[in-house]
Amino acid sequence: MARTGFRAVVVHGHAPSIIYIEWHKQEWEEKFDIRIVPYFIYRDHGELGYSGHTSVNETSLILTYFPHLVKMDLIPADTSIIPYGVVSKNPRGIASAKIGKELEERHMAILIDTLNSILKIAPE
Repeated sequence: MARTGFRAVVVHGHAPSIIYIEWHKQEWEEKFDIRIVPYFIYRDHGELGYSGHTSVNETSLILTYFPHLVKMDLIPADTSIIPYGVVSKNPRGIASAKIGKELEERHMAILIDTLNSILKIAPE
């Protein structure tokens, strides 16, 4: 890949495929002379306090881009109840397009910094 100009490859970081990628990351980086950047925008690693499958983070991102797909009325109003399939917080009453936009902006900045570092590009 490096022979064709690739210096980095960004791959989605959603399980289960990320597990396979992580197992082979070092091998592929050496073999292809590239950097592999697993990236999972939906996870905030606690920085904004929202993480978990179908929790506030993912629901907020969907509210940002596809609000018509979110059916909050199907989620229990009692936020102490964690619906099946939700990991972490019940998103009802917390998730918002504003949070989704904050997550996107924070993670795009992280991704840009990571790629600039790999490509040795100075920040503007």
